[in-house]
Amino acid sequence: MSRSKKQTIAILVLGISFGFIYSVLFREISCLQKLELNTYDTFLRWQSPDDPPKEILLVKLNRQYREKRAANPNFSERVFYASLIKQLLENDVAVVVLNLRHYWRDIPDSDWKDADLSNSPLRELVGKYGEQIVLVTRSDSLFEETPSELQTYHHFLPRNDDLSPTIAPNSVQGFSEYELEAENPRSSTSITRRTNLRGEFVTLDGNQPAQKFHSAPLLALEKFARQQNKYKLKTEISFPQTIGVNYWDSSSNFPAFNVEQICDRNVVEECKLAPQLNLRSLVANKIVLVGFSEGRNHNTLPVTTPFGNKIPLLEFQANVLASLITGRYYRVLSVWSQWLIWLVGAIIVSGIFIFNMDSSRLDYPKSFFWIIFGVIFVYVGLTLILWQNYYTLPIVIPLSIWSASAISTCICLVLGLQRQLITQQRQTIEQLQRAEEKAVILQTRKLLQRVASDIHDTALQDLKVIMDRLELELNLDPEFVIDRLEIIGRQIREQLNSMRQMSQKLEISSILRSGIDIGIQANLEQLVDSDQLTLQVIYDLHPIDEPKASTNWIDAREDIYRFFREAINNVLFHAQPPYGNATQVKVSLWREQNRCYLAIIDNNCQTSVTPSVETSTKRRSSGGYGTKIMETIALELPQGAWERTIIPDGGIKVQLAWNFSFDDSHC
Repeated sequence: MSRSKKQTIAILVLGISFGFIYSVLFREISCLQKLELNTYDTFLRWQSPDDPPKEILLVKLNRQYREKRAANPNFSERVFYASLIKQLLENDVAVVVLNLRHYWRDIPDSDWKDADLSNSPLRELVGKYGEQIVLVTRSDSLFEETPSELQTYHHFLPRNDDLSPTIAPNSVQGFSEYELEAENPRSSTSITRRTNLRGEFVTLDGNQPAQKFHSAPLLALEKFARQQNKYKLKTEISFPQTIGVNYWDSSSNFPAFNVEQICDRNVVEECKLAPQLNLRSLVANKIVLVGFSEGRNHNTLPVTTPFGNKIPLLEFQANVLASLITGRYYRVLSVWSQWLIWLVGAIIVSGIFIFNMDSSRLDYPKSFFWIIFGVIFVYVGLTLILWQNYYTLPIVIPLSIWSASAISTCICLVLGLQRQLITQQRQTIEQLQRAEEKAVILQTRKLLQRVASDIHDTALQDLKVIMDRLELELNLDPEFVIDRLEIIGRQIREQLNSMRQMSQKLEISSILRSGIDIGIQANLEQLVDSDQLTLQVIYDLHPIDEPKASTNWIDAREDIYRFFREAINNVLFHAQPPYGNATQVKVSLWREQNRCYLAIIDNNCQTSVTPSVETSTKRRSSGGYGTKIMETIALELPQGAWERTIIPDGGIKVQLAWNFSFDDSHC
């Protein structure tokens, strides 16, 4: 499988896996949800409209209204409420949105006889002005359960003789979502930030299947459009299922009146217009929202805005309605769209990490971080642009998911690369061990060959001479023969004993495993530290790019190192005081194309070497044991040659040269 295909599979697997896992986790973490909400609210405040639409007017029922009710035993809330609505409708209000008391959902238990009397005023208004009235029915959040239960106000609807309503409940009733979290929102998915315009509900009476209802602001806008423009607004086409609510700053509240400003305070049982009040000029052709505006109870239901202040549910409905009228509502991504963004983003960041990482080591190019910042910058920039066009994109949770996915991908890559490196190191060590074992065998073979060669060239040659003389000379002195045989035997025993000692020490020099240049330098430093070498040492050692797992090179490296030690021993015992007058020694190692060189140069002025140059190409018939070793090593290296040169200004240069070509194919 190609590397690019493996990378693609890794990107998809890691990106989708981490994206899914962190999407499930992070969307439930409260601190991230709160941070997302704060970011969302910041954008809302930043783009808050200046002035609310003039078509909306609020009529608030407050504390004074409740006190008036409590002070008069003949006061009927429903009758008074109906008279207030009637005054508004008779003064050319386009649409009235009625937020009823919570307990008005049911017929009072205490006055069954007077139930029709208290409910009939509102029922008559609904029957007469049904196209201009919206009854608000509060419901739980539709994000929690579908279909939800919804109370229908049958006692406020006109009905036939069989008590069935003459108009459909969903034509006059609109729902308004509310939840306890509205007073203290904890996420950007709260109904205070995102509200549903349509929903499917099961009525509490259970007589009918689930029905579709519009939200109260949407139903009011639908009726307002018919009142003003004489056409039917296609709400299903014009507006999405869920919208993000836009808020008008508290410094520019919606136009509002308290009920005392409209109704005469001297009249208690019903609402009579206050003297000198031209109500028609205030409410004509407007959408009037009537409701309760004070206290924390089932009627006011406080909602916290992005500006931090609490407003009653009545004003929240006004903000929703204003968002619809002005078209300044936010298009909310569906759940599957958010998941798609999270997963695609996780795949992208995983791909960036995988494609930009060096597969051989944990390293990233400098451009990698610019790519990461670029992705973040592009997403944040896209979010800002979409916000300008009333489309919302989450920021905190996606960036958290992508960051966690990137970190997890990096950790997986690190662990995978570490495992790969450990495997490679183990294979390299095993390969090196096998190469060193073969190198030891080669060293042993050459040792046997050298000892056999030495015995053949010395003791056996002398034995042959004695045997020839015994055959040719009849009067040969027996004592002489015995003495010579003893000498020959002693030489053979010495050679064999030397071979035994060398075989016990035969191993691969650990000092050379990091490189022959490092091994040579370490050996020189040991000699200096132990005061065996007192000359000034000049280092000119260069790495020669060694094939460390090559058996032939390991074998040759041991020979080259032995050549160096023989050469440096010559310096110690012939050039260094008190044996000579040298003051420095220079050790050089370098490579020129495929030719390598090792040189040891001292500045000893006393030398007993008469020829100016001795080379391995001129085989000497005599010489020391060290010289023979150096000659043998030079001959066994590829294109090997060595020379010892007397420098005119004083000193000796010993140089070994060889071709750097070590093939293990025959091993």
